[in-house]
Amino acid sequence: MSATRHMRFPGRLLPAVVLVTALAACSPGALPQPVEVETCDGLVPVGVVYVERMVEALAGRSLGVITGEEPVPPEIAELIDLGRELDLRASRLGCDPVVINAAVNVETADLQSDDPVAAHFLDILRAGVVAGLPLTTSTTTVAS
Repeated sequence: MSATRHMRFPGRLLPAVVLVTALAACSPGALPQPVEVETCDGLVPVGVVYVERMVEALAGRSLGVITGEEPVPPEIAELIDLGRELDLRASRLGCDPVVINAAVNVETADLQSDDPVAAHFLDILRAGVVAGLPLTTSTTTVAS
């Protein structure tokens, strides 16, 4: 695996790490379902899992997968769908996406990748523009 995580557990991070570990242990291979989350804070661990899995899935891929110049592999398309569900649930709960993104960034601050595409994804995430990624499984045109 090309992603590394330097573990740290200050203060409030421990409950989130325990929750993410529990999610992974209870349903290996299954993606968390944002629709089941009842609070904005509860979406953060789902976002952390999304980021971790996206970093793993992007490792070894070309930049064309991120830019939309290449077909999106099924495992990445599944993660993109998870990201959309996360955004939709955040909207329905009235969550501020900037706050959720910032919290996910805090929780994944020690996540690194030596893979250039995965590292580029992390850079985009940390710049606060995840919602604006061209990652898509379909093309949408918006009229001005």
